[in-house]
Amino acid sequence: MSLHFDPVAIFDAHILSEQEKKDYFQSLRDRNKYKIQKSIEAIDKNKELLVDAYWKLYYDIQDDNKDQIRNYGKQHRAWEDKICQLCGSKLKYIDYGGYSPFWGCLNYKDGSGKHTTVSDREPTLYLDIKKAVSWLTNITIDNGFKGTIRATELYNFYMDSGFEDIRLFYAGNSSEKYLNIYRDVKKNSNSYERKCYDDLKQKHDTVLFQLGIRYESEHTGGKSRYCFLDLLASDKDRVYIYECKTNDHDTNDTQRNLYCSVMYYLLHVHQDERDLSFEYLIQKPYDPNSPFIK
Repeated sequence: MSLHFDPVAIFDAHILSEQEKKDYFQSLRDRNKYKIQKSIEAIDKNKELLVDAYWKLYYDIQDDNKDQIRNYGKQHRAWEDKICQLCGSKLKYIDYGGYSPFWGCLNYKDGSGKHTTVSDREPTLYLDIKKAVSWLTNITIDNGFKGTIRATELYNFYMDSGFEDIRLFYAGNSSEKYLNIYRDVKKNSNSYERKCYDDLKQKHDTVLFQLGIRYESEHTGGKSRYCFLDLLASDKDRVYIYECKTNDHDTNDTQRNLYCSVMYYLLHVHQDERDLSFEYLIQKPYDPNSPFIK
């Protein structure tokens, strides 16, 4: 074996027929519809509680940031008016050269208290926005609705009821954007997979797209699980697993180990002695500003 990976014990594996793939994906769609309906029903039964939870979180975030907001207000007034907030004197622009220039009060040595000093740049308000960024998740978990109420339906409920998007209000970016981005990334990744499929057909004898496999392993507790290989190519002497990723941050050793183990099992069962290779096809380099890293 020239391919190095951490093997997973596979007890059974079976390549899905096209009908089995259709049935599997239909079951996922049915399950998703059921979850959406249950989420909507739970919201409808708990409207009053969810409204109270919204305002509690809204004001909790304000309380967490009251000192920052208060100090920002003072700093911004001083920066706009160029007036010391302690003694009322006019601030003087000070630039020593080699240091950041600032506006300062010349009475800073009089011992009456802390006189105003502000940057020459407009002050920026920095808030602790962790609660705001994950506000929908926080409300569901804090109120016992984890696994019952989904973020998308909860967001729609609040927007339809005239509430503000807490993430947009405090963090400056829309919750809707981040709810939809997973769908958009999936759509984009499917397009990239199709492109890779077309390219690989020019390189290999055979290329299969989204090969579905039902398997049992040491980690499944005797239950069947499903995996779908993005692209499986083969030539006379070798079989190739290709996994398409949006960026190199998305690579997953657990997935790699499983897919290689499953394919080795299938090759062994079918007495296929060809070598196996695994390769990630990366669409673009890792972006540290990706919304998934927030």
